[in-house]
Amino acid sequence: MRSILEVPGPIERTTNRLPVGRAPLQAFVADGETERVLRECLTELAFANPIISRGGIAKAIETLGAERSPNILIVDISGIELPISQVHTLAEVCEPGVVVVAIGNRNEIGLYRDLLRAGVSEYIVKPLNPQLLSRALTARTELGAASPIHHKLGTIVALVGARGGVGTTTLAVNLAWYLGERQSRRAALVDLDLQNGDCALALNIKPTPGLREALVNPARIDSTLLERVMTPIGSRLFVLSSEEPLRDEVPFSPEAVETLVS
Repeated sequence: MRSILEVPGPIERTTNRLPVGRAPLQAFVADGETERVLRECLTELAFANPIISRGGIAKAIETLGAERSPNILIVDISGIELPISQVHTLAEVCEPGVVVVAIGNRNEIGLYRDLLRAGVSEYIVKPLNPQLLSRALTARTELGAASPIHHKLGTIVALVGARGGVGTTTLAVNLAWYLGERQSRRAALVDLDLQNGDCALALNIKPTPGLREALVNPARIDSTLLERVMTPIGSRLFVLSSEEPLRDEVPFSPEAVETLVS
């Protein structure tokens, strides 16, 4: 039995469909005036049920470490001494595909360029200008125009047993559970033994045909497909495990596996 664990695994691939199950827009701002202007702008743009909270980027990191990420995220970096470091930390807790718009009080071209290199889609200097904000958000909501925040490639741990019965499944399942539940890391447990479905059995979930679908059609692999076929265990652990008939051969290439985990 082979399994691959990736924490947290980005899918560096664009899609024409926004991920399901996420808030369309969530914002974390540092002051009341910014909140007021932002609410007015979002009302004019007809954003459905935007979520606006106080606390800036630090609050965003804390919140998104425990909750699902929105499609568009607005974060206030005002007063942050090392904003780029905070953006990198934010990327660690965000799901793949999140589009980030930063706002702040520093009008510096160097900061602007560093933020763009870190994967931020736009940076707007406060006080917020409704026209500039509207332009940025309108551009971000056009499918294909969004530039998701950069994610560091997650750690990939491959567990391979020399033979059956040596405890590979037990080790893989417990490691994945520990990372997701105890370490609060986004973890994906992929069981590449397509016939037995041992990881699903150990976690008391039903195997699905999603793994076969992904490996046979690697060109279809994107964040939307993975959200549909992976089974969540809590809020941080996701499992991809199949139970194909023993007599069936599932033809897939090493390149398909590489696409899946990268």
